[in-house]
Amino acid sequence: MQQRILAYLLDVVALPDPRQRRRALTANRSSSWRYRICDYRVIAIFRDEALIVVALSVGHCGSVY
Repeated sequence: MQQRILAYLLDVVALPDPRQRRRALTANRSSSWRYRICDYRVIAIFRDEALIVVALSVGHCGSVY
């Protein structure tokens, strides 16, 4: 599964705008975004000044939130 998550994130980084596949989170994580990869989620924040994606958490959808 690690390889699949890594491959997905490398595809996202190669996009002209990596924001097009993200989804916003709400409540106490309103500044964070998620990427869905099968049953796993990557919780990330964006640093727009340099288009840096920082992965805060990676895990199964039942435990990552």
